[in-house]
Amino acid sequence: MKWPFWRRKTRPAEVHTSAAATATALLPARHAREDDVAASEPLAPLLAFARDYLVASGAQVRLAAADLLTAVMPDGARVRYTASPARAAADAHDVELLIEGGAALAEMTARAAEQGRWVSLRLEPTGDPVQLARSALAAPAPDCLHCTREMGSGGDGRDASRCDRCPAREGRLVLDGAGAIRDARVLRRWDAAQMELSYRIATSDRQGRREEWPRLAVDVATGADVPVLAPPYLARATDADDALDAEAIAHVLDLGAARVASVAGATAAFARLRWMDEYRRQWDDVTSAHARLRRESPTAAGQIDAALAQERERLRELFAVDVTAEMESAAELTVPMAEVLVRFAGGAELALAVDLGRAWVAPPACARCGARRASGRLCPNGHVTCAACTADADGDACAACASGATPRPDPPARDERAGDEGELTVDVLDRMTDATWESFVAWLLEQDGVRVERQVRGGAAVWHGQRGDGEAPVIALAPRLPVGWWLGEVEVRQAAAHLAGDPAGACLLITPAEATAAAYELAPRLHVELWARAELRAWLSQRHTHYDRERTAEQREAERRAATAAAARDAIVAALTALEQALAGAINRRRAVGATTIATHAAAITAALSDARRALAAWDTLAGEWAAAFAEREARDGSLMIVASVEALSEMEERAAHLRAAALDALDRLARTPGTGEHGYTTWRKAVVEELTARCEALRWRTLAMDPARWRAFRDAQDAQALARAETSATAAGHAAARAQKAYAQLAARARLPEA
Repeated sequence: MKWPFWRRKTRPAEVHTSAAATATALLPARHAREDDVAASEPLAPLLAFARDYLVASGAQVRLAAADLLTAVMPDGARVRYTASPARAAADAHDVELLIEGGAALAEMTARAAEQGRWVSLRLEPTGDPVQLARSALAAPAPDCLHCTREMGSGGDGRDASRCDRCPAREGRLVLDGAGAIRDARVLRRWDAAQMELSYRIATSDRQGRREEWPRLAVDVATGADVPVLAPPYLARATDADDALDAEAIAHVLDLGAARVASVAGATAAFARLRWMDEYRRQWDDVTSAHARLRRESPTAAGQIDAALAQERERLRELFAVDVTAEMESAAELTVPMAEVLVRFAGGAELALAVDLGRAWVAPPACARCGARRASGRLCPNGHVTCAACTADADGDACAACASGATPRPDPPARDERAGDEGELTVDVLDRMTDATWESFVAWLLEQDGVRVERQVRGGAAVWHGQRGDGEAPVIALAPRLPVGWWLGEVEVRQAAAHLAGDPAGACLLITPAEATAAAYELAPRLHVELWARAELRAWLSQRHTHYDRERTAEQREAERRAATAAAARDAIVAALTALEQALAGAINRRRAVGATTIATHAAAITAALSDARRALAAWDTLAGEWAAAFAEREARDGSLMIVASVEALSEMEERAAHLRAAALDALDRLARTPGTGEHGYTTWRKAVVEELTARCEALRWRTLAMDPARWRAFRDAQDAQALARAETSATAAGHAAARAQKAYAQLAARARLPEA
């Protein structure tokens, strides 16, 4: 078996301004005169873009009218642009129209993208570092230190859940044991070198082509991730003259390539799993079909093998997953930084790194594991211990002070660099982009039988639908919590709030985060079905073996049907054999003498024959249903396909027992009549017995034509000779019936019996 393949392509960017990119920003040059731009009223979006582009290019721009831009380019050329078709028609000679799909806008967009592929920017300081450090630190919520003291469960490097009052939910730092801030001062200032990289990940599979643009920012000195620039801070940036050296840039690009390869790998693993079952199903169908052709036409084996190879190649291309990761833009950033020493009332001191360009305070690293968390415990010696490491501490003692341990690598960062070999696991879900995660959730719901429609509420995706037919509505939410957070009661209550308008509905809460015991306890009371990390791990494990289990279940069902059909066949054949034996016993040498005696026995035979024919008509219906229980052609794997259900086959066995009793009653009455007599009685009775015997024999051969015990090979299970014998017996029954009718007419005339 050959699996569908996916190609992960990462194109390393050259340390050059021609590296593939989308523009991270279009910023005005230092010498651009923005005061020349008239802005008395809002501009149309295309004119606003043209204005920013021209200013960034060093042109002097003036708004001549509400729908007309004029500019003098650095080389002295004069240009005029408008977004109004009427203006362009009136001044067709010297005004260019900016319109979607137009040549002027396309050229401007292409040049802007080319100029923005690689930029060097300096971020401007935003705020006082001491005030930023003070505002970032927050006292724990009253009577709540859960997130700083307890782990969720499992001890895998994740913090506990956050209560609804926790300042960490607002991005602030919560340190148990810190106490009030006594004072803070700046130890040093410096300019940090960072790079922000933008990538385009394009995924092509059977569902079409989809593109995503993830961004990441890296500190050059440490290689650690930092937040990407938000638009407000990016808009305040200015050009930077200093540039990074080639070695530093190459190092960051390698880090970025490794990170985006992990993201692309997660995207590819999902696409691969989504189509794997269908690929294997079609692969097996094609293989089975060609195997049957080889059995039917052994002389054309070469052509059939060539067609099989061609068909398999077509399947590979049809189900191939192509994931391309390409760097689109790079920005070298010079970021003003400050180190602030904060002293607390309890005597502890903590040094915090403040990113003045982003107004962001970096969380302190755990002294034991090296992870940066928004909450933890501060010891008098200034060590911060995250909640996940408190289990190693003795009581409230600092784990770092007690063991003298040095920080270990951050587990999530280590997992991110680990290879997944293309398999979608719960750890791979953490590396998905938000768009891929939403696609995964929609697919998961579809596989669970939930028909949904995606909506957006408060910036979050919510799926509405129904599970099954006519059942209560279902609402699904799929939050992705920050790294290290456990899902707690707060998230369960927030999910249950979506059911306020429909208390009869059900809510699915799907998240790759671990869930606390309290969350599991609360969820069923609020009608929330919780699919947390453990449930997703189990679901993915089952999904990877879904096709194999499906094939095994089909195999077991086929064996079960074959066993039931074999038992029904044996019962039907045994019943028909009993009828034939009863007819064989009807042949005797007793003699009927006298017209009255012959009339009496003739009436008994006629009644028995009528009842026997009705019973055999029901048997004929049963034989037709038996034949219809099997497919007329062999399955793709060459087996006999049993289309009837186990219940239907069992019902045939029960009907055979019932019809056997009904037919035997009529045949026993026939057997009690004399075998010979006057006036043609002997000839008529013999023809009646021959007719019934031939009909029973035909039914038996029709049943024996299919042997479900040999279902694995269609040719072995089907007996063509039995069908031929059944046809011969049916013909003999027809001839015997005709003779019986003729003989009875003669008997009736001679013995003066009523006409049949």
